[in-house]
Amino acid sequence: GHSLLATQLASRIRKSWRRELSLRKVFEHPVLHRLAATLQVHGMPARSGPVFAPAGRHGDRRPLSHAQQRLWFLWKLEPASAAFNIPAAFSLKGRLDPEALRFAFQQLVERHEVLRTVFREEDGQGWQSIQDAFVPEESIIDFAAVQEALQGDRVQQLVDDQTRQPFDLERGPLLRISLIRLAADSHLMVVVMHHIVTDGWSIRLMMSEFVRSYAARLDGRTPELPALGIQYADFAAEQRRWLDAGEMERQLAYWKGKLAGVAPLVLPPDKPMPARRMHPGGAASLSLDARATAALRKLAQAHDATPFMVLLAVFAIVASERSGQSAFFVGTDTANRNREETEALVGFFVNQLALAIDCAATLSLSELLAQVRSTVADASDHQDLPFDRLVESIRVGRRSGRAPLFQVKVIYQEDAGASFVLPGLEVADHPVGAKEAELDLIVAFIAAEDHVEVSLKYDREVFEDSSIESLGQEMVAVLRACVADPSARIGALRAVAANVQSAASARTAHERTRRLAGLRSALKPRTAPLARQPSQS
Repeated sequence: GHSLLATQLASRIRKSWRRELSLRKVFEHPVLHRLAATLQVHGMPARSGPVFAPAGRHGDRRPLSHAQQRLWFLWKLEPASAAFNIPAAFSLKGRLDPEALRFAFQQLVERHEVLRTVFREEDGQGWQSIQDAFVPEESIIDFAAVQEALQGDRVQQLVDDQTRQPFDLERGPLLRISLIRLAADSHLMVVVMHHIVTDGWSIRLMMSEFVRSYAARLDGRTPELPALGIQYADFAAEQRRWLDAGEMERQLAYWKGKLAGVAPLVLPPDKPMPARRMHPGGAASLSLDARATAALRKLAQAHDATPFMVLLAVFAIVASERSGQSAFFVGTDTANRNREETEALVGFFVNQLALAIDCAATLSLSELLAQVRSTVADASDHQDLPFDRLVESIRVGRRSGRAPLFQVKVIYQEDAGASFVLPGLEVADHPVGAKEAELDLIVAFIAAEDHVEVSLKYDREVFEDSSIESLGQEMVAVLRACVADPSARIGALRAVAANVQSAASARTAHERTRRLAGLRSALKPRTAPLARQPSQS
């Protein structure tokens, strides 16, 4: 029931036995001894995947990965854009050691060559160039003299300015650190990177290594980190060699067949589109408590599925009811680290996939889950195809100024419990300003040990806040209905979503009417009473 563990199991078997093992095979046989028995009977094909090895590269022109090539092209079009900045901010309470902080960041840069990489272009071809020495861009801003009551807005504005400042990919550095001193024992640390050198997995990895280096510096010892067998540039070179040797065409043929005749999901907008789009980002969230999370995992286990597969099916039911589409595809992210050698690397590995789903009303929940399980497993076995090549092949028309292929994405993240705990400090996340909406809607499920956080990020030019809040409620209601009756038909589950949406719409309409009535009352001119005239006698 755990996609990450299934991927890691397959990658270790590939490396140890020099044989290929598909994720579909792992999902079909989730019990280890049954998987072993099946492999013993049917055998495994010889390993045909990429073979990673280190290579000398300092000062060389190294090829971009396919993912980097896409961002390099977009940066060349809009070098002043901060759309691909990845920011994070942390409140640090307690005794901070700035020298240990600086040391920990420098260790990251020295260990991971991609963090000291710049990008060049010659004869129309983009390249990455690794620098021998690189110091992260660092600034220290002192607000300690500013009264605490006045710090809030000014500090938040500074944080937002730092996160929106664009990077120069040709000059670097592509890691920027700001330390804002609020008091002797209170600081705010803002870290911003460009997506071309990092992704979500990388950030969690960097946090873990940063903590170990910071603690080691305080203790006066050398950080103990395992040696890296390869670097990101080695991955990029081998990825290109392997894909160009025929794997690209094989995976492309799969995706063209899988998506043939299927349209992307289009959720109806709540408002007319303005002539000039700004794509302001909105966000909403909810949480599945321990009881709901346990029920989700039990339902997944009963169908030999992962929690993501169940949640994807639940979202598909809600989306089908809202859109009127019974068949469609949505986007998702994959870590694209299906080889053990890439698990400890910082870099831009994440890839996007399109998942086709058929929510015909006559299907049972079991049939839908079996379909989704097969779709996700097959997609995972074909996750190496660069997204831009898929877009070129499918040629789905794109709206002006928007991302290609799909406008709705569903992603799932396992919270590995990586904690950003620094010795002698209380660390807490600090909010950063809302970014421009990447898509019409991104639904992210973040699974912890005893709960699942549901994050909904959306374009406020497309959806009303109340509509997105209702969508979250619809998913919860459909999940409850699935748990209560696993034999239910999709038509009945869509009706559950429709009822919740209808009730939410009625509440919104009532609240709007009430507010308008209050506004009219407030604006209604008041006539002063006429003065009483004295009587004539």
